[in-house]
Amino acid sequence: MLSLNQLSGFGARPIPRGGGADGYFAGASVARVYGTSGSVSLTSLTGGFDTEARAGDLVVVAMTTSHNGVAPSYTCTATGLTFTKVADTTIDSTVDIDTEVYYCQLTATPPPSITVATNGTYPFSAVAYVIRGHNTSTPLDAATTSTSAAGTTGANPPSITTVTANALVLAIGCFSPAPSDVGLAVFVSYPSGYTEGQFAISGIDVDIEEGMAFAYRIVPAPAVENPGIFVFSGGATGSVFSGITMAIRTV
Repeated sequence: MLSLNQLSGFGARPIPRGGGADGYFAGASVARVYGTSGSVSLTSLTGGFDTEARAGDLVVVAMTTSHNGVAPSYTCTATGLTFTKVADTTIDSTVDIDTEVYYCQLTATPPPSITVATNGTYPFSAVAYVIRGHNTSTPLDAATTSTSAAGTTGANPPSITTVTANALVLAIGCFSPAPSDVGLAVFVSYPSGYTEGQFAISGIDVDIEEGMAFAYRIVPAPAVENPGIFVFSGGATGSVFSGITMAIRTV
């Protein structure tokens, strides 16, 4: 059985930035929230080329929970920052999963953390992804797409149509297995051709658990981009997923 607070990411890489998609991913941080509110750090990033968010960065916050009750809603706030919701997806099945995604363009040095909160009664996971070197005046290259479905062994973010060359596409996959498969929502693989990002998996109780994964790639020319599937183990019957796809403008 998984720990109730088993969260894992990738170790931080040093400055300076690398090339390609890695050259835009400053880092990420994760939080497991027990109760109605918690915080996600902006000063202890991992997995990218920096350890903290800075003025000019783009912050993307994803929050998700698996439950079997009333669908919750989320907020993310920080002093001096304004967040815009770009995705809100939910599905009710044997278990339920709810995911929301927000972004904020940083115009000054940000506070050390973001407050994340819910009106629900179940614990939830929150991940902050920090992007640098993008187009700060028009950070989104296209409207964010999202979907959710039941009866699958993976999370399948939908396609997105990029507008400009070298858009950075971010794919987020959230998965919750059937109660009979709790302890088996183990991550298997990322979408083909994407760089592995942050991954979190945790259990809420003996009946419910969830996994959330993130990946990214550069799309060289405007196109319909279909990220593909985040594959998890565990049976398809009774499982649910949500998937979100964003495109960040880099020119």
